Amino acid sequence: MRGMLGYILYLLAIAITVLVIAAKYFGVSIQPVSGILMSDPARSLLIALLLSFIARWV
Repeated sequence: MRGMLGYILYLLAIAITVLVIAAKYFGVSIQPVSGILMSDPARSLLIALLLSFIARWV
C-alpha cells in the first residue's frame, strides 16, 4: 500500500509540472485545473517538488 501511495504522489507531481509548463509556455489550458495551478505557478511547482520528495519517503 505504501508503494502505491508513493507512485500516485509521484504521478501527481509529474502531472502538476506538465500542466504548469503547458499552460505557461504553450498556452494549453484545461479550464478548472489551469485556473487553480496558474494562480501562482511557482507555488504549484513547489507543491509538485514537495510531493515528489514525499513520494520517495513513502
